[in-house]
Amino acid sequence: RPYISSMTRLVRNDLSYPADKNAVVDTTTIPSSINAYTSSEEAPLLIQAVDRTGASEKWWKKESFILLAGSLLVFGSGTVIGFLTPVPSDLKKESYTLGRLSNVFGGIYFFAWSISFWPQSTIGLSYDYQVYNIIGYTAYSIFNSLFFWSGPVQREYERHHHGHKNQVQASDVFFALHGVAVTILICIQIMIYERGSQRVSIFCWDLTQRSTSTDTFCGFHSKSTQGMNIHNFLLDFLGGVLSITQLTMDSAITHDWSAISGDAAKFGLGVIAMVFDTMILFQHYILYN
Repeated sequence: RPYISSMTRLVRNDLSYPADKNAVVDTTTIPSSINAYTSSEEAPLLIQAVDRTGASEKWWKKESFILLAGSLLVFGSGTVIGFLTPVPSDLKKESYTLGRLSNVFGGIYFFAWSISFWPQSTIGLSYDYQVYNIIGYTAYSIFNSLFFWSGPVQREYERHHHGHKNQVQASDVFFALHGVAVTILICIQIMIYERGSQRVSIFCWDLTQRSTSTDTFCGFHSKSTQGMNIHNFLLDFLGGVLSITQLTMDSAITHDWSAISGDAAKFGLGVIAMVFDTMILFQHYILYN
């Protein structure tokens, strides 16, 4: 049966149920009440969530408001950062306007991916996913930092790409560093806060697996996405789209399509994020509803 929060209204389309169909029922009596009134499993049950005082859900907690406010925050903050960040010299030389637009895409993807780390309960969170993230984002941080700050690495890249510069941008570097810091913080929270019966499996050390797949498998195995913060996956999907868009735009501006293969880590991360986020969103909104 569906999980029912602290107080609910039970409404059944059946004349054999109590006359007051909108009565508030304490969850401690729900199992016996359902058994007493249910004549068949086919009887429809509508569950309307209310708080402990019987009031309707607050407007700032509604899905539509959260999505609207979150979108304004991500797109607004990303746009501001995009205009404050200097346009790379190789992009500026070709087209300042398109270079600035690339910066905006980078700023938005940075905020979308970065915010997706934060609002999450430790219950329902895949712990294997966090172990993979520490390893993955540490390696990604080293990769981006060397390409962005190391002169010898940049010169070696240019030597192998006909003088073209690599397209690792400031948003890539700080996103990766932020990912390491936040994942470590989440792991500390896992050790401190309630986590039910969840634990890191021994299979998480098999590095042939991609971390995002653990959340997808958890949802499929339990036939539920309850406990997952679905907004995180929406932001992650948006970040993947804009990350690939920025890399593709930079390649087009500089007429150097080898920049995609030259930054395969960024391109691959964006593709994998979109694929697995699509699977999880399908599980949440369609498969398990």
